[in-house]
Amino acid sequence: MPLSDSDPADQHDIWTRVITVGKHWNADGTLHNAAFSGRNVIAEADQARRHWSHELSGDLLSLIPNLRLHSEGFCARWRQEFHGTMFQTVENLRTDGSGDSHQSPFPTDVRYTPREDNKSHSDFVTFGTTDDHKKEIRDWLQEMIQAVKPEKLSAICSLRLTPNFPAKST
Repeated sequence: MPLSDSDPADQHDIWTRVITVGKHWNADGTLHNAAFSGRNVIAEADQARRHWSHELSGDLLSLIPNLRLHSEGFCARWRQEFHGTMFQTVENLRTDGSGDSHQSPFPTDVRYTPREDNKSHSDFVTFGTTDDHKKEIRDWLQEMIQAVKPEKLSAICSLRLTPNFPAKST
């Protein structure tokens, strides 16, 4: 069944986000917390249109035909350099807010939020958070999110081969 705006993403899909700043990489290959900081990275949701509190833009892998071309196109559109892609399964980003073992201290999810120019667009979202929670959101994401540099994109693309990966649904 096709996804509609604001629908929860399939738990077996992969949420991705393009990395456009090279200094967001730590020497050990992990992402610096600055990758989740900044004025517009974790944004307050438009309460007139959305029922969640905060959102972080990204895309669903199942709706991206070619991840490299998609990422490079995003960077070209914003006149940025392509420095990698962060990613995680929707299942791991969907939490009940219990704070138990890899659960965030607030409910989270990935929601399909297509744009006219980007039908794969989706948001990592939080519920019941305020701007005072941005540091906690950032810290939890830094622990949960995986990332690869451009030369390792095949690691993300190989996740399409997992048994329950969703077929393109729009």
